Amino acid sequence: MRFASLDVAVDLIVGMTVEARRRLIRSAQDRQPYIDEMLACTFAGLGTNPDVFARAAQSAWSRILEGADQLQWWSTARAA
Repeated sequence: MRFASLDVAVDLIVGMTVEARRRLIRSAQDRQPYIDEMLACTFAGLGTNPDVFARAAQSAWSRILEGADQLQWWSTARAA
């Protein structure tokens, strides 16, 4: 995707984020695959190399799970 307007790019990402959060709150589905796919599609649309995204996602999940006990908003049950 190419954006002529920064506002459009921001609204796309904010809209995706808001709707994804709503779905995660309402749904009992397995969250990690949903999160991974939503982010992979979003970053692919922004032109991110899939291998770069995969490494970044793995690093992010590792950091979240390593620090989960210190994150009041996180539950290891949410990762499953």
